[in-house]
Amino acid sequence: MTTRDKIGLGILIGLFVAGCVVLVLTFKSWGGSHAPEDSIFVRQRMINLRK
Repeated sequence: MTTRDKIGLGILIGLFVAGCVVLVLTFKSWGGSHAPEDSIFVRQRMINLRK
């Protein structure tokens, strides 16, 4: 393997790892679990239904 091949492989592995990290952070819940009633969308829907 030449130096250029090793650099390319390192870049590909780095991009793969970065993509995996972004994917994990996308699905991870930072605030813990919340009840559906706490959602801003549910609250707004309830306000609209009362009108």
